[in-house]
Amino acid sequence: MLQLSLLLPCKSANVNQTLITILDQCKSMLELKQIQALITTLGLSQDDPFVSKILSFSALSERGDINYSYKLFSQLPNPKTFNWNTIIRGYSNSKNPNLSISVFVKMLRAGVSPDYLTYPFLVKASSRLLKWELGVAVHAHVMKTGFESDMFIQNSLIHMYASCGDIVYARKVFDGMLIRNLVSWNAMLDGHAKCGDVISARGVFELMPERDVVSWSSLIDGYVKNGEYREAISVFEKMCGSGPKANEVTMVSVLCACAHLGALEPGRMMHQYIIDNGLRLPLVLQTSLVDMYAKCGAIAEALNVFRGVRMSRTDVLIWNAIIGGLATHGLVKESLELLTEMQIVGITPDETLDTQILVGAAVALVAIGAGAVARAILENPEDKTKVHLIYANVTYEDILLKQELDGLATNYPDRFKIYYVLNQPPEVWHGGVGFVSKEMIQTHCPAPASDIQ
Repeated sequence: MLQLSLLLPCKSANVNQTLITILDQCKSMLELKQIQALITTLGLSQDDPFVSKILSFSALSERGDINYSYKLFSQLPNPKTFNWNTIIRGYSNSKNPNLSISVFVKMLRAGVSPDYLTYPFLVKASSRLLKWELGVAVHAHVMKTGFESDMFIQNSLIHMYASCGDIVYARKVFDGMLIRNLVSWNAMLDGHAKCGDVISARGVFELMPERDVVSWSSLIDGYVKNGEYREAISVFEKMCGSGPKANEVTMVSVLCACAHLGALEPGRMMHQYIIDNGLRLPLVLQTSLVDMYAKCGAIAEALNVFRGVRMSRTDVLIWNAIIGGLATHGLVKESLELLTEMQIVGITPDETLDTQILVGAAVALVAIGAGAVARAILENPEDKTKVHLIYANVTYEDILLKQELDGLATNYPDRFKIYYVLNQPPEVWHGGVGFVSKEMIQTHCPAPASDIQ
């Protein structure tokens, strides 16, 4: 607990400076509210230094609360442009970026003029929302207020247009810049890469006067997204030879390339690179390692990485990676055990996971067992999940079972779709319940088309 009462006997100037210092060291909303209570008691709640710091922490800190910040902001009689910008920036980073636009509109209606720091956050909100029209409207307002030559605004506009798929206008903004910095070049490079034009991305990369880890990572990711996995690994090797040290973002991309190529040894080398260079292991990178090992058939190594993650930190993606990997390699029993463990931890499986289990070997239920599951689902009317059933090695002599399954599909078309896959070995497919498309069945069960009803 903060010993804030010790501040009361101090002289006014010392109190103010001490409170500023404590606010700078604040680590939680609980501490912030304690400090704020004392500031209010001392009659300092409207003083600019305290207002700005309280708003900044609550709106911008990872441990903050943007809604609490806005509540405090709404109580200010005459908020300054800096205060408006803080709230707009906070909402642009939030789960609901739309609110940054709403606050901007209120700012204009209040007669407060935006400055050059206002617009990058509005452009960022448009980019996160993928709303091209909104971004164009913000751009028009930038030009109206005379800030179109500001490099930081131009950089954000390049990113926004590229994120919304308008690489032509992104390039127009880039080409119109009188001064460019590394962020400008990276934004253009990343824009081409995100739009699938790796040739133009490579062209920008080669023209760059300087490059950093973002430059290399964007190019590598562009090749991965474009399916050019070997080229992605080749660029990474050049980066190791003449570029900066890779970061976690770089490694996620190159591990994805290894996973798609089934390149286990290069994948192991990437893992060793992470260890040797002391890189952080955020969940997304651990998930990439699990996915790479699983797709390369190194199930023991995939499980080893997976078990190194605290269960409280896991999400559905890393569970998908390990369970899907097990199922794909025929370890259906083990994948179902992990599926049960996943649900015990409190994570709900998604459509991807159900499909992976089906593709691997279905859900290890015989047809009658799957039918029983189907009936159990029907008895739970509040569950609106659409279930696709797939049955392998069901011959047309299984008249009673076929009639039962066809009846489910006929009577409950919004809930069930039935597929039959014939002529597959028993150890590959049994029967299952989950989500699957006909295209996926045809891909993973190469039976004659006439055998798929």
